[in-house]
Amino acid sequence: PISTYNPFLSSMIEYQTGLILPVIRLHGLYTNAMYTPGGTRGGEVLVIKGPNICTDSVCVLNRFVKQLSQPGHEHEEEAPKGGFAKKLRFVGLDELGGAPYPVLASFKATVLYPYDVALAIFYEFYSMGMPLLMPHQRLLHFFVFRGLHSHRDYHHIRLGPDGKGGLPGVGFGSPPFFPALEAQRWFYLGLDWSSRTDFHKFPHILRFGTVAELLALLEP
Repeated sequence: PISTYNPFLSSMIEYQTGLILPVIRLHGLYTNAMYTPGGTRGGEVLVIKGPNICTDSVCVLNRFVKQLSQPGHEHEEEAPKGGFAKKLRFVGLDELGGAPYPVLASFKATVLYPYDVALAIFYEFYSMGMPLLMPHQRLLHFFVFRGLHSHRDYHHIRLGPDGKGGLPGVGFGSPPFFPALEAQRWFYLGLDWSSRTDFHKFPHILRFGTVAELLALLEP
């Protein structure tokens, strides 16, 4: 039997071939780690982003926290209470130099900016019970397709013996292949296909649309 490890891939295969493959998700149990905040990392928030996201998310988030923690700033009334902002620090995964899973599981929470339609680290952290903060579903298509690159030679659909039709489902609906430089087409089609990712489907994910919402989710 053949299966896939994420629903996006199954949907793409159905579009191209008409075959409906079952999804057996990656559980990441091999990490042998469970969410246990504490130690030197217990007050820090891990940030995971793709290498092709130009903005340094860690730097930006830490600048927001620094600004909020300063007395007398113009949005002081909106700042988290109890000196929370002064204690908060964001750390990038790429700063840790291959830290073992138990160390990753000791962070207060994880901010994950998805940079592809499926990520093993998402399933690993989800299985750990790590609090995952991710963009709202309505914003996912701005992130997940940054890593979706395939050559047009592989965008074919499977035709039937007569060269015209194929199995039910072949070529039905919007195609999963669209270039990022065609902005109008990308924004229109991306929302439909990003809804087929587990980033969109999974429950118990903490969603944010702004930095203010993100910080509110982290406040004790």
